[in-house]
Amino acid sequence: MWKFDSLPLIRAAMPRDRFKMLLRFIRFDNVNTRNIRITTDKAAPIRDIWTMLNYNLQKNYKPTENITVDEQLFPYRGHTKFTQYIPSKPAKYGIKIFWACDAANAYPLQGKIYTGKPQDGERQVNVGERTVLDLVATYKGSGRNVTTDNFFTSMHLATTLNSWNMTLVGTVRKNKRFLPPNMQPSKERAINSTNFAFRKDATLCSYVPKKNKSVILLSTMHMTDEQTVTAKPEIIKYYNQTKGGVDTMDKMLSEYTVKRRTNRWPLAFFYNMIDIAALSAYIIYTEHNRRFNSTDRRRRFLKELANQLCMPAIEIRTSIPKVVGNHFTRSAMEMVLGRPIQQVISIPNDLPTRDASGRIQIVGSCQVCRELNHKQRKTRKACSTCSKPVCNEHSINKVICEKYSLIYYIETQDFYADLSANSNLLDRMDTANMPSDHPCYVATRKKEPGLFSDEVDANIITEFCALRAKSYAFNVYTGANNVGGGEKIKAKGIRAHVVKNHMTLEDHRKCLFGEDGVELYKENVSIRSFNHQLMTIKTKKLTYNSYDDKRMVLEDKINTLAHGHYSIEEDDIWLELEEDGGNWNDEEKELMRELLQCIT
Repeated sequence: MWKFDSLPLIRAAMPRDRFKMLLRFIRFDNVNTRNIRITTDKAAPIRDIWTMLNYNLQKNYKPTENITVDEQLFPYRGHTKFTQYIPSKPAKYGIKIFWACDAANAYPLQGKIYTGKPQDGERQVNVGERTVLDLVATYKGSGRNVTTDNFFTSMHLATTLNSWNMTLVGTVRKNKRFLPPNMQPSKERAINSTNFAFRKDATLCSYVPKKNKSVILLSTMHMTDEQTVTAKPEIIKYYNQTKGGVDTMDKMLSEYTVKRRTNRWPLAFFYNMIDIAALSAYIIYTEHNRRFNSTDRRRRFLKELANQLCMPAIEIRTSIPKVVGNHFTRSAMEMVLGRPIQQVISIPNDLPTRDASGRIQIVGSCQVCRELNHKQRKTRKACSTCSKPVCNEHSINKVICEKYSLIYYIETQDFYADLSANSNLLDRMDTANMPSDHPCYVATRKKEPGLFSDEVDANIITEFCALRAKSYAFNVYTGANNVGGGEKIKAKGIRAHVVKNHMTLEDHRKCLFGEDGVELYKENVSIRSFNHQLMTIKTKKLTYNSYDDKRMVLEDKINTLAHGHYSIEEDDIWLELEEDGGNWNDEEKELMRELLQCIT
C-alpha cells in the first residue's frame, strides 16, 4: 500500500513502519487487570471499546417503527474461548454476535457478543428470549415492533414485550409446546392454505407453501385472518418485509471492509467494529441527504470519510522536514491536499553533530584521498581538527565504552584552584555536574566523549577503600549539614538493593586487611522473564573480594605491583598462588616460571 504508484492517501497519512508498529502494540484494555476480568467475561480484551461502540450507535440514531433481532457470524478461525460453528453460515466458523438493527435501512442499533457457557459450566436456558429483551430494553414503551426468527420467538417473549408496549412478529419452531395440533404440517393440508389461532393478545398463523411443509408465525401485532391477493396471510408478508435488517447489514459489511489477516482475535474483531462504524455513518448520512443516490455513493462516501479522518495527521506531517524531504511522500500529500507544499528547511544547531567516535559528521569525499590522487571515497566522517571529510583508511577510530574511575592522590593546597588556573588541564575535564557557582563549572562540555569528570561533584573524599577494579567505597564530605554526602559504594554486577542496604565502607576495609566478620557472599534478588513468564531469581554473589588477578598486593595492603615485576621475589609469588589455588608441584612451578618470563 505504500508503493509510489498506490493510493496517495496512505503514504501521505502515515509511514509504513509506524503502521506496523501500531498493529503490533495496539491493545484495547488494561492488561494488568485482564486476568481478573476474564474470569467473569471471556470478551474482556475488547469489552471496553465494544461498550463505547454500542453507546455511540444508539446515541446518534433514532430507529423507525420496526426492529430486527438476528445473529451475525463474524468469520474467524483463530483461537478464542467462544468460537462458534454454524454450518448454515457461509463462513461456518467465527464469533457470533446478536444484533438489533433497524428493519428499514439495516442500521446497527446494539450488539451483544455471545461468549458461550459461563465459567461455572451451568447450562443456560431461554438464551434467545433474554437476548431480545437485553437488545430492545432501551426502546421499552416506544410502541415499536420486534421481528425475530424461530431461535428467539416464544410465547413468554411475546407476553413480556406486550407488557412493554411493544409488539412481536416472528417464526416459531414446530416443537414448541404451546402450538395446537392443527398448526403442524400434514399431508391432508392443501397448498397455500392457512390455519389461524387467536388468543387475547396474540395470533398464531400456519401457512403451507408446499406439500407437507408449513411456516408457523406468532404475532402480537395482527389480530385478524386477513390474506393478500396471493393467498399469503398478511402476517407472513409483514414478516418478509421486516426480517432482513441484520442480514442486510452483514451483506453490506462484506462489500467494503478493512479486515487484515491477524492471529489475535481482539484485533480481528476491532476490524469488524471499524466496518460497523463506517456503515453506521454512511446510513446516517444517506438518511439526511436523500439526493445522494448515485450507484457508487457508498464507495465515494467511504473515500471522503477516510480523507477527512486522515487530514489532521497529514497537516501535521507537512511541517516535518524529514517527511517533506521525501519526494514520493510530498507528492502524495500534495495530491491529497490539492495544493503545493513548501519544503521545510531545518536550521542546524550551533553545535555540530558528532558520531560515536566524537568526530563531526559530514557527507563528502575524503580529503586525503584527493590529495594523494587516489580513488575518491564517499564518507560521513570528518577530521576533528579541520572538519574536512576523511575516510576510514585515513582515520583512527576512538572507541569509547563504559565509564571507568581513576583515583589520584595529589598533595596540594586546593586542587580545584589549580584546575581553574590551568586551562590545558581544565579543557580535559567535564565539569558540568559541579555547582553553577563553582569556579571550574563549564556547561558546554557536558557528556562529551573522552573527557574526565568529577565523580563527587567537587566535594571532598575523606576516606577511600578499593578492593579491585570496579569495586570500591569512599566517604564524601559535602559541608556542615553533609546533605548528599556519606558513604558511596560502587560494585559492578551487584544488585542496587544489595549495594544500598547490605554493603558498608567498614566491610570493605575489613576485607582488604583480611579481618574477620565480613560476609563475603550476599543474596541478590532479581525479576527475570523466561518464556514470557516473570520469575523472582535469588542468587548468591561474591560481594567482597580483594584478590586482583592483574596485580599483587604488597604487605602494607595498599601498594601493588604487576605480576612478573622484577622486585617480586619468587617465593612471594608461590606463597600467594598457594594461598589461592593449593599446592604446586615442581612440574607446574617450572611451567609457571616460563609463563612469567614471557610476561616480563
